[in-house]
Parts: sequence; C-alpha cells; structure tokens
Amino acid sequence: MENQPLDSIRSEMSAVRRLSDRGHYDRATIDAILDAQMMCQIGFVWQGRPQVIPTLYGRDGNRVLFHGSALSRMLQAAEEGPEICFSVTILDALVLARSGFNHSANYRSVVLYGKPYRIEGDSAKTAALRLISEHFLPGRWDECRGPNANELKATTVLALDISEGAAKVRDYGVKDDPRDMDSDYWAGLLPLSMVAGEAQPSPDLKQGLQVPDSVKNAENRPFFGQKPQ
Repeated sequence: MENQPLDSIRSEMSAVRRLSDRGHYDRATIDAILDAQMMCQIGFVWQGRPQVIPTLYGRDGNRVLFHGSALSRMLQAAEEGPEICFSVTILDALVLARSGFNHSANYRSVVLYGKPYRIEGDSAKTAALRLISEHFLPGRWDECRGPNANELKATTVLALDISEGAAKVRDYGVKDDPRDMDSDYWAGLLPLSMVAGEAQPSPDLKQGLQVPDSVKNAENRPFFGQKPQ
C-alpha cells in the first residue's frame, strides 16, 4: 500500500470542498507532510463531548503511531469510541496582501480519519516508541535509557492506518483584487520556520556529561516543518 494514491478511497468526509484546488490525495504529498512535522492533534469524542488533544507521533510506513498513559482519556476514547480525526499543520508563511480581506497563509496540512488500534506486546510497543522518538530527534533513542517493564505496562501505543484522508496545501504568493494593484500598500510573503536553539542542560546533571550528538546535530539549525527546496 506504500505510495498508493488516496483517490480511490477518498470519502465524502475527507474530500476537500472549500478551495478544492488545494486538495491533494497522493501518498507522496501526504507522507512528506507527515514526515515534516512531529506534533499532531487528535480529535475524539469523550463522554458525548468533542475533544482535541495535541501529542507527538511518528509515521511507520502506512500508519501513524501515537502514545500516552494507559489511563489517558484520549487513548481510551480513541480505542473504544467512534472514529478519530488526526490532523497536522505546518505554517510556511504569512501572505500579506494589499487589502486585509485578502491576507492568507501558506501552509501544508493533513487530516486523516479512521479507527485506531492498539499495538500489542512489549517488543512491538518498544519498537513503536523508538520510532516516535527517532522521528522527533534522530539518534536520541540510543542515547538514553529504554522503557522498563512497568513503564511499558503503563503506556498505550495506538496506530492509525493512512487509509482515508487528504492533504491541503497553499504554496503561492499574494492574490489581490485587480482594483488594488496600483495602490500604495505593500504586499508580499513573510516566511516562517522553526529553528532549534542552543541546548540547555538540566541543572542536576552529573558533572562532565557532554551534550549528545543527537542534540548537537539539531542545535541552531532549521528543525521540523521546513519545506524542501
């Protein structure tokens, strides 16, 4: 199923209607956006009320993985309740038009729908947790202690197949009204990006411990959300 277009399984729910030209249903676009972000929002129903909770995730081929406490209402509702909505957004630029009405933003987003399922077994859960860790900071998993039996027992990992959904992308410049083109108002793009800062060691570290490679490799560099050139 890797790189299979989503067109053949696009549903009434996932079809992009408003500004439909921004809709994308191919796996290459969807996977690239999922791989360029690390924080998602999970929409679910809890005790009859809608909820949206942010959490870290990782993509494992044809599915996305996310985790939390075994007592988490989000994970309980996602597993036991109706389908969930999984969403990520990357903000690339502010689009500043000559008129306030035509201001916009360049962005890349993905919305997925489906019923998540539990990752069973300590080995599979550990592999899933490693994947999530390596997604947000490559190399970090091998630089820290792995989860013990009690921690694994207290953790639930859920997977959601990439089987229904869509990407929505805006990636062009200002679109002003013709009557505003000769005005004296400035228009253009203000690019946005996320850049890692300098690592801040915990004050209770043992003396002599150096910043590990995974952190050094990320310091002061563009981080998640960067659009490929």
